Amino acid sequence: MCAILTILLILSPNFVHCYQQWTTIYDKITQEEEFSGYKTMIRNDKASSLNLLYSGVTVFVPTNDAIRTYTGFFRDAVVLYHMGTQPYTLKQLRLNNTVQSAHGDNPPLWVSVTPDGYYINNAKILEKRSNYMAKCKRNENLNQVLHVIDRVLDPMTPMANPSAFDFLQHYDQWDLGPFKIFNFWTRVQYHDKSEWYQKPGGHTFFIPIDDKMDDYRLQSIDSYVIDGHVVPNMVLFTRPTTKNFIFESASNGDYIYIVLSMTSRNDRFYVKSFTVLGDSDHKRGEVFAEIIKSDIPVTNGVVHLISKPLAVFDRQLQFFPYLPVIHKVTMDPNLDFTYNLAKNRINKILKRERGMYTYFAPKNQAWGNYTGYSRSQLVDILARHLIVSEVRYTIPKLVALAKSGNGTTFLETLGGTLRLQIDHFDGYYHLKWGTKWVRVSRPDYRCSDGVVHVVDDVFATPKFAKPPQTPKSGFWRTLKDAFT
Repeated sequence: MCAILTILLILSPNFVHCYQQWTTIYDKITQEEEFSGYKTMIRNDKASSLNLLYSGVTVFVPTNDAIRTYTGFFRDAVVLYHMGTQPYTLKQLRLNNTVQSAHGDNPPLWVSVTPDGYYINNAKILEKRSNYMAKCKRNENLNQVLHVIDRVLDPMTPMANPSAFDFLQHYDQWDLGPFKIFNFWTRVQYHDKSEWYQKPGGHTFFIPIDDKMDDYRLQSIDSYVIDGHVVPNMVLFTRPTTKNFIFESASNGDYIYIVLSMTSRNDRFYVKSFTVLGDSDHKRGEVFAEIIKSDIPVTNGVVHLISKPLAVFDRQLQFFPYLPVIHKVTMDPNLDFTYNLAKNRINKILKRERGMYTYFAPKNQAWGNYTGYSRSQLVDILARHLIVSEVRYTIPKLVALAKSGNGTTFLETLGGTLRLQIDHFDGYYHLKWGTKWVRVSRPDYRCSDGVVHVVDDVFATPKFAKPPQTPKSGFWRTLKDAFT
């Protein structure tokens, strides 16, 4: 009778399950064929082997096919990114939105639970092959859990515990291929909108790349648009995110309201912005952008690189099209003296229409403190106000250059190297030349061949004519007439 009972127990499915539970995870990984790829993956990683032997961990094991198709390098950070520091069953994962990686420098592993199942970052847990619990091989007081996933987890990070702000600031350290995000980063700095990218918690950040971002799109990225690229308090990886479901962006005020959604088409992912509430600068409507590098984990969420800015529509024909720099200077009565002073030299350069011009054009009144210079000396001084290059040096670009240069930027002008600092106070941007601050009373007047900044002073040391007298004719009479 006892022998029959023993045979029945052995054949019982519950008995078999219980017996399997006593096979340690270390033994399963090192002995069973379905885990042979992961066994090879951890072979040279001592920390992973020690964790399997001595620690209570959750192990996310990629399938053999996932490991074969992975094109990256199995460095320590990648291998250890497949282990959590505590054992989590599927039920426990449902109650936790993150799992701490066994590699202390890695971002957390983000958990998504959908009607389709469980996801770790952008990898799906294969439930029928997962939720395996066992005792630690060398410490039976500790439990371990194994889940099988269909993709390799890659932290993608070159630094310890990076936030989205770290990613923006040091994007060149990530392996992003040909993509750069300098332009968007300059706009975030210019509008002082870095708080979202530094904010703890879990958020989603869409960041447009520089490619094909012309000046129109760049200048259109204001604080509302920047907020429209962030989904607060939700971590949206491309695969588990419900498609065509509307998510509220951080641009959700009473006057500007932008929502986002994800969609997929032919194995490509896209994000769509819809400006629900807008104004003359923020038109209502939809903008599609392709997600060209997705699912970059950071400590406060996930980053996706997108093909173009959201909530920024293609430029429409202007009723008054942009004019060349020379036309701006010619037609502005506040720049009459600067125009007349530049007639025989600088204006000829502006008329050539070669390259892009950045002109710090002094207003008429600015020249009143420089009557002690000769006309030729003033022309030489004015030459240091004009830059000829391949780009426009807009105020946002100057701010970014100054920040990257410890507060100072050096610009090559027709009159030599110009050393400037830039700051914003009293409601205006100011440029520091030497020891004085020069107010920019009209920044970023965009032209077809460059940009004009109207300034209230001259990049020179004041010098008055001696003895002071009222000029009756000639050059200084022209100067006096400009002030009266």
